[in-house]
Order: sequence, then C-alpha cells, then structure tokens
Amino acid sequence: MSSIERKLKYEIFPEEDVFVARCLDVEVASDGHTDAEAVANLREALTVYFEDPELSFSLELEQDVH
Repeated sequence: MSSIERKLKYEIFPEEDVFVARCLDVEVASDGHTDAEAVANLREALTVYFEDPELSFSLELEQDVH
C-alpha cells in the first residue's frame, strides 16, 4: 500500500479570545488559545475528517494572522 500525500491550505485569525485556524480546501476549522494550538487542533480535526490511515497531509499557511 502507498500513502496519498495532499497539501491543504489554511488561514488563521483571532476571534474574541482565541485563534481560529480554518482549512480553505474543506469545511473544517478549529481554535486554540494560541495560533500554534489552533493549527495543531486543525491538524487533529482534519485527521478525523478524512478518516483514512493512508492519507497524509501537510498544511500550508495561505495568509498571515490578521
């Protein structure tokens, strides 16, 4: 079996007292107290969303924090 690699773009922005990381390729978003935590939570949410052990992905920042 070979794994599938996919690059996903995301944006990150502050909202109230958290940072939100939103994937621009699929409708998945997550938040965290820091931008790094928001991205880590987004990665976890995307892993659950795809539910495919053969799929690996990398995240690419589309724009800087607003």
